[in-house]
Amino acid sequence: MLLHVTAAELCEITETVDALLARYADRIADPAKRPPGSRPVTFVQMALPRGVARAEPAGGDGT
Repeated sequence: MLLHVTAAELCEITETVDALLARYADRIADPAKRPPGSRPVTFVQMALPRGVARAEPAGGDGT
């Protein structure tokens, strides 16, 4: 998926995904917490900026 986000928004997205994945972290060390039918899954999370960052106008508000 290609997104157009600021650095701050990318940080927020990363924190949100990390928090979501943390809900399942206890299953790693405790097999009793794994629901029937669950399988190990490798989840890969990457965010790679594309292109060149453009300079913000003076004031950062477009004026």
